Amino acid sequence: MTRLVFCRLAVRACFLVLVTSSFAQAGPGDWSGQGPFGGSIGSVQADPTVATRVYAATSNGFFRSDDAGTSWAVRETGLLDAHPSNGVFAVSGTSSGTLWMFDDAGRLYGSSDGGSNWLPTGFVLGSTPTFTNPVALAAGVGSVVWLAANGGGLMKSTNSGQTFSAVSGAGFPAAQTVALVATNPHDVSAATQHVIASTTTGCDAGTGLCPIYVSADGGGSWAAANISGADTLSGSAQHLTAVAYGPGANVYALFGDPFQNGTYLLSSADNGANWSAPGLHFGSAIAASPASASTVWLDAAKSINGGSVFTPLGTSGRTTNGTFVPGTSAIAVSPNYPATPRLWIATPFAGAYLSNDDGATWTSSNDGIAVCSNRIERLLMADPYQVNSILAAVICEARGHHRHTDGFRGGAANCKIHCRGLDKRRPQARTSGYFVV
Repeated sequence: MTRLVFCRLAVRACFLVLVTSSFAQAGPGDWSGQGPFGGSIGSVQADPTVATRVYAATSNGFFRSDDAGTSWAVRETGLLDAHPSNGVFAVSGTSSGTLWMFDDAGRLYGSSDGGSNWLPTGFVLGSTPTFTNPVALAAGVGSVVWLAANGGGLMKSTNSGQTFSAVSGAGFPAAQTVALVATNPHDVSAATQHVIASTTTGCDAGTGLCPIYVSADGGGSWAAANISGADTLSGSAQHLTAVAYGPGANVYALFGDPFQNGTYLLSSADNGANWSAPGLHFGSAIAASPASASTVWLDAAKSINGGSVFTPLGTSGRTTNGTFVPGTSAIAVSPNYPATPRLWIATPFAGAYLSNDDGATWTSSNDGIAVCSNRIERLLMADPYQVNSILAAVICEARGHHRHTDGFRGGAANCKIHCRGLDKRRPQARTSGYFVV
């Protein structure tokens, strides 16, 4: 979702809040917040080599926390196109502080200091990463970087992303559309790196299942994976959309067609060579325990038996207005789990939440995150339910974190919606509130 579209949706949300409040709340001059609070975060990842460091890709750029999510700061020094919204980045599991990221112009950057500084590698995609043209990065061992370039196929770099070569042959068919690539972060040798590549070509017309290819030698040779127990849907293009590695060769994934039947959980105990669906559990975010092969999170629920049964996480502190629990766009787990039972949840509109007690309770994790776009827009209308009321909304550009004098804590605030109601019977009685998205 682009930043511009996101803010347009915010305008509509503010309008709905204003209309709803006009008939759901008592009397003129009264105002109660309806949300949304926070911002749009598409991906959150814990650094596997620094336990208190976590990264967030948002609708308005890239952020890092060095205190386990208590506070955040933008980390975009060196980017030629600031505030990328595509969310495509990869974190090395073996080289501390090594990251790769695409900007919205399709330029690839590398960082060796945890994102504090970025340098263009020189590689540029032929098209900009978008929701309808997704690409994926995966960190290999040493200077190896993998790229699922969608219609551009599977590509591999051996010089830290400066140049890429197409992968084909040795069991991997040519002219593949590759939706996702993933590497086992526990591997320490490029020659024995385990790689998973998911395609959307060559799909079975009857079941909708698309091939998944695996390599155990850093891409030297490939074999098609076996998939059992999957949801079948004729005409769909079911593929991997997310991968989460547990200890050793254990790996979980989301598989399906996001535009048809949605995505559901798969698990593998052999680096993706064989997959099974432990019950059809659908979701959009996944994380795996670094210590226990049977512990996995799907959206805001946890399983301790390999995904057969899930238990919802607590919601205390994870609400926008005291009652509404936002959806989950991403979830991350501390690399020291379970000794450090820390979790992060990212949401599509309410920022991020942090738990230090294995998901029992949560606190807002938005201090320093500025999420949305720079757009100023005004909206003035008559209240359709009360003829004596006028509703107005003003969206103001407000970069950075805000704490308003009326006591409302702004959360992730780069697109601040100021909603105001005017009672024509009492012009001096204005009701207002801030909504930050």
